[in-house]
Amino acid sequence: MHRLRVRFAAVLIGIFTLTALGAVPTTAAAIRGDVYFGSARCPAGVTACPSPDGWPFAYPYGTGGGYKTASRTIAGQNSFSPVTAGSSTVTDIVVKNITADPLTHLVIKGGTKAPTRVPRKSIPTKPAYPVSGDRALCTWRTGDCIPSLPAGLNYQAVEILDNAAALPVACSLSATPGLAADLYDGLACIIGTVPAGRSVTLRIVVATSAPGTFQPWFSVKFFEPHNDGDYDLFMTYSKLTVGKPSCSGVSSYILGGKSLSLSNKDVSPLCGAAGTGGMSKSQSTTIRSGAPFPKGVFASVGNTDSNLCLATVTCFGQLSVAHVAGGAPIPGGLTWTITWSADLLPPDDDDDHDDARPKGVIHFLDGYPGNPNAYEQIRFRHQYNCGAEITGLCWVSLTHDEAGNWTAVLESPANGSIKGF
Repeated sequence: MHRLRVRFAAVLIGIFTLTALGAVPTTAAAIRGDVYFGSARCPAGVTACPSPDGWPFAYPYGTGGGYKTASRTIAGQNSFSPVTAGSSTVTDIVVKNITADPLTHLVIKGGTKAPTRVPRKSIPTKPAYPVSGDRALCTWRTGDCIPSLPAGLNYQAVEILDNAAALPVACSLSATPGLAADLYDGLACIIGTVPAGRSVTLRIVVATSAPGTFQPWFSVKFFEPHNDGDYDLFMTYSKLTVGKPSCSGVSSYILGGKSLSLSNKDVSPLCGAAGTGGMSKSQSTTIRSGAPFPKGVFASVGNTDSNLCLATVTCFGQLSVAHVAGGAPIPGGLTWTITWSADLLPPDDDDDHDDARPKGVIHFLDGYPGNPNAYEQIRFRHQYNCGAEITGLCWVSLTHDEAGNWTAVLESPANGSIKGF
């Protein structure tokens, strides 16, 4: 017996719109029984396709599927946000009735709820796979399909982003025995009747466990009026690349209602806790939000080599970089914890007898260097220590260990990048 854990999706009308996601094309021929099924199309190519939360869509960036050609379907493509193993990613999927007639009882499925074999008419044609190496979703000879949810992936949540027509929608997630709490391997969304030209946009959050390239897919099944009970089934898929966490970047989607805690600490010996294991010139960066996010956001953190500095000081170490919510203000502020190994620190240059000690940091905002004033500079002195309210960059603590490695805890209402001096 499978146990069933069910979470019904919350209807969030008006928070996101199809315009924000990119216009869904309606120029395809209105053949009876057709839908648009996939991520919203980028208006001008992948590099010009930002999501509402500010991340660039990875390949594939989304096309409509479902259009029939030569009596066979064409698969849609859906995009996932960038992700590193052990974190979460998200895809937004549009299903739109592009016919002149209503479609009834639409059901979107994934994972254990998706079909394992489909009729030949539902097997997508080869043009559905635009990049060499993409696997066919189902074999032409038998109709057998590859797993909808590959091993190493699990669902975490499903939300309704846009339902302007107020269609009846009920989504549920289910789990087979042995899955950890709050992880699921089955997804089903029943939409009911969709009038001509109407649509629903779903957001599906997926947890990852290991790096690699995966090809998850979803199906939509629906009935046409006056077709003697026959149904159509279309598919949409993605080429999802899950990166390996590194010093330069750890990326994740943060669920709405959750706080952010993201770090490159210990993903590699070179950016682990400074000075451990005999490693030298190490630096780690951790970011945390002071409050839960009201809705889901994309976030990343890492260190990168950079000469970015100001002419008035001597900088050291790498640039600690954070991208959260597309640069929007962070609820409750953002806490940075940066650790530098002793051999990263510059020698004393102002005769204040503070050899090998960080003197302060520069916080470069997202507008820098286009806006040369988009930065904050503070020193580890009393006047820059954090008070009760965060109005700008401030420091909470500055500590060091016996090996001479220094750790600074800072707070700011904004993300961006930080360099020590």
